[in-house]
Amino acid sequence: MDAVLLALDRAGVVPPLPPSHRHRHVGLERAGANLLENLLAKRCEVRGARLGEGVLGLQVGADAGVVLRSEPFVGILDLVAMVGTRDGAAGGAGCFGGGSHPTHASREGRVARATYAGGMASAPVRFGQYPPALRTIVHLSDTHFLDANRPLGGRFDTAANLGRTLQKVRGLGIRPDAIVVTGDLTDEGEPGAYRDLRELLEPLARELAAPLVWVAGNHDERPALREQLLDAEPTQEPVTGVWDLDGLRLIALDTSVPGWHHGNLDEGQLGWLREQLATPAPLGTLIAMHHPPIPSHLPFFDILELRDQQRLARVIAGTDVRGILAGHLHYSTSGTFAGVPVSVSAATCYTMNLARPAQQVNGMDAGQSFHLVHVYEATITHAVVPVVDADTGDYFSEEWVERMAALTPHERLEAFSRKRS
Repeated sequence: MDAVLLALDRAGVVPPLPPSHRHRHVGLERAGANLLENLLAKRCEVRGARLGEGVLGLQVGADAGVVLRSEPFVGILDLVAMVGTRDGAAGGAGCFGGGSHPTHASREGRVARATYAGGMASAPVRFGQYPPALRTIVHLSDTHFLDANRPLGGRFDTAANLGRTLQKVRGLGIRPDAIVVTGDLTDEGEPGAYRDLRELLEPLARELAAPLVWVAGNHDERPALREQLLDAEPTQEPVTGVWDLDGLRLIALDTSVPGWHHGNLDEGQLGWLREQLATPAPLGTLIAMHHPPIPSHLPFFDILELRDQQRLARVIAGTDVRGILAGHLHYSTSGTFAGVPVSVSAATCYTMNLARPAQQVNGMDAGQSFHLVHVYEATITHAVVPVVDADTGDYFSEEWVERMAALTPHERLEAFSRKRS
């Protein structure tokens, strides 16, 4: 018996499929939604498959068992997740059979699997109020490489520290939409240091199929950065760029000032930014820059701050800028600038020991971290991921998530929220 496929594109139009696909198609109208509801009511298994750009298919039949989340269709997918097949055998009356299948995940692998009688059904079961993040970014900063991996300041092994950081990024088990490094890529702007940095980071970016965004900092030299990392002409032109992360716009600014360590943005770069922001992006804009436009409680950073910040504030006022990613300070902090959230990632090379009076704060080879940025429809979160080897508990696991996914929302509260003592 032929399977049934609910195939939708962003406009609700049924896209054509190759003749080899024996499916019946239903557009995004009430009849299609009713069909899906009826199938779910019969405890049919449902499987999702991406058919093309912006297209999601929900298949019911002998090959069923997986649901793929695609944010434009959250409502339908939530229906799948809520109804499920928990209380009955998969492939019941009126369905086309069941089976066991691997989990298909969204880009970050955000799928909760639940084992049902008759086989494995995988669905993006939502445990809380928020759907999965629309985009995910890995935010690193301040690698400060030196040629031939000379110890930074005579004591910090920047290559080893970055290597440990990249191991933690791999350990996340995600495929981020971008990897952003917000400046001070090298300590002295040496061509060999840029080559060494590229050799470490580019393989990870290829492995994760994520664009690698280089941002210039005050320790960088534009000509060597452009030539060694961007394969561009070695000029003093600002290192800027725009990336379309499937609707989320990422803009890199260059706050470096040749010959100086403080930050600034000249009129040419501000004018270019104004032009980029003239048209809103579907998911808004993130700006990546080195010098953060927020205060530091450490007096020496005030000397090296981004100067004339109000000029930048006037450019982003009233635009779709949703956040600013920055570095420079070597410790994680956050604030707001012109009403826009600012998130500063700590350095991978060394961090500042803040457990001292501000006048005595200096660097230490500890506390390295990076940020995991989750972009949602209405908010953006910045999780600090520690780069540390420490004993970790094992209470939560994939199996635990599977058990919770197999429960109803009320049962999950009883199982995990109710106090037993």
